[in-house]
Amino acid sequence: MDLALWLIDSHATSPGSAVLGINGTTVDRLVFAGGATKGSTLGDSTAAGSPLKPSYLERPLPAELFRAGEHVLELHKDEGSWIAYDAIGVFARRG
Repeated sequence: MDLALWLIDSHATSPGSAVLGINGTTVDRLVFAGGATKGSTLGDSTAAGSPLKPSYLERPLPAELFRAGEHVLELHKDEGSWIAYDAIGVFARRG
C-alpha cells in the first residue's frame, strides 16, 4: 500500500510537518515543501500564470496496518504554518 498526498500550495517559509496515523498507529512524520503562500486566496494551480506552487508526498505504507473494511487516516499538523491539500489517497501498486 502507498499514501499519496497532493498539495495545491503551502506556506512559503514555514510549511512544517504533520504526523501520519493509520487505524490508531503512528506511521510517519510528513515534512512539507515550501510553497508560494497563495493557496489561501487562490484555488486553481492550472490557471494561466497561477502563482500557486503545488507539491506532493508519496510514501509506502506497511500492509499489516490494513484489513478488510473501513480505515481511519489521521494527519496531525504539528509544526509550521498551513498547507492546502488537493487530494489524498491510499492505493495498492500493480505488478
